[in-house]
Amino acid sequence: MKAVLNKWTYIEEKVLIGSLIFNTLLIFLQIIMRGAFNSSLSWSEELSRYIFIWQIWLGADLAFAYGEHIKVEMIYNCLLYTSPSPRD
Repeated sequence: MKAVLNKWTYIEEKVLIGSLIFNTLLIFLQIIMRGAFNSSLSWSEELSRYIFIWQIWLGADLAFAYGEHIKVEMIYNCLLYTSPSPRD
């Protein structure tokens, strides 16, 4: 099972890298089309938005898999904090 999860994580990383490159090129193409040709691609902004949403979801899954997701530890830290004893 661990090998399957490692393979899935590897695939997710490569998909995220590919989608980041594709999204960057798509936005760059849109900028060139607007600036140089005074015309734009009607579908590029919407596609870029959907790719970005998928990047967020896949990135959150990867962060969780690596144990680096945002953690709210305030209550945990408050409970573990020991005040100095009055004798100190």
